[in-house]
Amino acid sequence: MMHLPQVPLIALLASVLALGCAAAGFKVGEPFAAGEGRFFDDGIDLIENLETLSGEWGYQAQDDLSGRVQLADFVAVVDILAVQLSQDVDGKESRRIDLQIKEPLLGKSPGMTLSMSASEESSGFATILRNEQRLTGSKIVFVRFFLDDAGGVRSHFHLSPDSPALRANVKKLIVARHREENAARAGTKGR
Repeated sequence: MMHLPQVPLIALLASVLALGCAAAGFKVGEPFAAGEGRFFDDGIDLIENLETLSGEWGYQAQDDLSGRVQLADFVAVVDILAVQLSQDVDGKESRRIDLQIKEPLLGKSPGMTLSMSASEESSGFATILRNEQRLTGSKIVFVRFFLDDAGGVRSHFHLSPDSPALRANVKKLIVARHREENAARAGTKGR
């Protein structure tokens, strides 16, 4: 059974209460679907400009970015504050990545800081280990929040570089998502 990173519900509620209006509108998304693990792998990539990729790699990278933006509950430019190693009682490693939100791009966060966790069972864990020295500075985070079977708030994430080219691409995809959502709402109202 796969162990998923969890944000304790009481900590989440405390963050929301502490922020008051700043967190108004935070919502937990739909249940996490198995296919979403491709987009929210609890990992990191280093591609600053998708235009530099060609062929299948370029197509795959753009498709992954589009999927992240379409499915994310929250997208933001963040600063990495700390990366900590932890082990569970079974000796399985994980890395906790503490993030400071600099610029929300899509959705609402439960607070101005987030803690994301990548367990060794996560598909992106190897990328976190290989690039741990690069887990500093500014990044773009894509997050899916969801409830587990016990009602606890959990999350999966993906980190990308905060480059001007990638940020512009993300913003363009967010505008397209908003257009699609608005069109779907307008179509529903017209019935």
